[in-house]
Amino acid sequence: MTGVQGPIIRSKTFFDVDYEGLRNVLPTASTLTLVPSQQFQSATLANLAANGHSAEIPFYKQVFAIYNNAPGVGSATPVANNRGCQDFTGLAAGVPCAMQFRTTPPNSNREYQWSGRVDQNFSEKDHGYIRVLRDNGFQPSYTSPFGPTLNDQSNQPQMTGQVSETHVFGPNTVNEFKGSALF
Repeated sequence: MTGVQGPIIRSKTFFDVDYEGLRNVLPTASTLTLVPSQQFQSATLANLAANGHSAEIPFYKQVFAIYNNAPGVGSATPVANNRGCQDFTGLAAGVPCAMQFRTTPPNSNREYQWSGRVDQNFSEKDHGYIRVLRDNGFQPSYTSPFGPTLNDQSNQPQMTGQVSETHVFGPNTVNEFKGSALF
C-alpha cells in the first residue's frame, strides 16, 4: 500500500491519495484431464481426408495442438479399461482413444485499488470533502487444464464518489450533508 497526503493550502485544503495492489498465484484443485491419444488424432485426420473433408483438417490440428500442449500432458497414461475405438475411427481394439493425466494448474488473482480525497476548511464553521475510489479486481473463475488461453476471470470494477459538507450553527446544532454514488 502506498499513500501520499499533505496540505494544498496551509490550514485550508488537504489531500490524501492511496494505492493498494494485490497479486498472488492461486493453485486449483487437482483434476483428471482427458485428451485424445495420438493414434486417435491420426485416425481422425486420416478419416477427414478419406471422406472429402480435407478443408476441416487445419481446424482439427489446432484443436489437437491445444490438447498436445497442455501442461502435464507428458505424463498422460491410457485411460483404464480402454476397449479401443472399435470401428468408430478404424483403430484396432485395445488402441487407446484417450489419455489421462492429473494436473493442478495455477491461476493469477490481481486486484488494485486507488482512492483520493480532498478536504476543505471553508471557514471556522464550514468543512467539506470530496472522495473518490476505484477498485478493479480480476478474480479467476475458471482455470483450464489446457493452459491460460482458455482461463476465465470475473472482472470486478467498482467506483464510488462521496461529497460531504458540515456546518456548525452553534454549540448544540450541527448540520451535515452527505451524498454518494456507487457504480
